Amino acid sequence: MRTCRICGNDFRKTEIYCPFCETPVSSPKIKSSVKKKTIKKTVLKTSLPSFSTKKNKAHLNINLPGTCHVCGNELREDKNFCPFCRTPESEVKITGKVKKITEYNIKFDLPIRKEAGKRLFFKILEFKKNKHKIIKVIHGYGSSGKGGVLRYFLREKLDKMKYDGLIREYLPGEDFSMLSEKGKTAIKKFPLLKTDSDFKKSNKGITMVIL
Repeated sequence: MRTCRICGNDFRKTEIYCPFCETPVSSPKIKSSVKKKTIKKTVLKTSLPSFSTKKNKAHLNINLPGTCHVCGNELREDKNFCPFCRTPESEVKITGKVKKITEYNIKFDLPIRKEAGKRLFFKILEFKKNKHKIIKVIHGYGSSGKGGVLRYFLREKLDKMKYDGLIREYLPGEDFSMLSEKGKTAIKKFPLLKTDSDFKKSNKGITMVIL
């Protein structure tokens, strides 16, 4: 006879199960006195310098080779500004791609001169706020083919904006080539101008504005 370790009843040795609690004879219950150890994972925290301030972000751009986002020229490591458009290094965004020229069609609904002047002024402010740098203003040449009144009026406004420091420069469409001194100077600073569809076409109906 043998005694079941679970229920305490006696049964024959030939039985492989306890006839009372049906516990297998070959696998008696074993109580383990060993406690499982809990292993705590230690995470090492390292203090890294913070670059969240504008001053530190600007510092990260110092002497990094790349392309100026303003004029599209390659930056030099020994300069703290873009040598072409004179943008300070703290304001230069390093990029491999040059941004497109922004087009503004001011003549789409044939506004009068006074209304067109207001539109251009507020649109220039909007473009500057949104970090646009080169604007192609489409004002038309005039339906008579002898020159539009709107073209002359808007360029007078651009002269005043340049004097007031609102824009850097503007390039009339008829000077938009390497044949004019004004065109050479602008294109040397902003090679992106050469990619425009009106380059070298002497289109009097457009004016390139550099902010």
